[in-house]
Amino acid sequence: MQWSCAASNKLGTCLGTQTCTVEGWSTCTAPTPTPELCDGVDNNCDGLVDEATAADVEAWYMDGDGDGYGADSSRQWACSAPSDRFIQIPGDCDDEDAAVYPGADEVCDGKDNDCNGVIPDEETDADYDGYRLCSFDCDDADSHVHPNAEELCDGKDSDC
Repeated sequence: MQWSCAASNKLGTCLGTQTCTVEGWSTCTAPTPTPELCDGVDNNCDGLVDEATAADVEAWYMDGDGDGYGADSSRQWACSAPSDRFIQIPGDCDDEDAAVYPGADEVCDGKDNDCNGVIPDEETDADYDGYRLCSFDCDDADSHVHPNAEELCDGKDSDC
């Protein structure tokens, strides 16, 4: 003969059984509830295994562009990767462009390629003429001076 028994504490209630033996009732088989861990076991006996509230969950970041860095804003806490697009390396400042990630080389495109929070001065177009200093604009303070400008007789090198 068996009957149900339980072990309870502030973490939860685990169910078990006691069996009638010739010596009397056996000890309850219910485990004592413990903090949830990422171990494939329902440690706190809430019916869920390895949930995001486990004591040893890890941060995972969506890598939308496949460059090996995830967007900080996409962080999820889980015992394992929520999908194959999640990794554990954050810091991608543009997760839609695989050429932009921490440590990437800066290129003349007006973007913060290395995710250091700074677009290099030579990559800006201060005079809005469509040319940057790194793309041969020889005077980024004058929109009439750039590589395709018409050369005028005005003492300036208008076409660089």
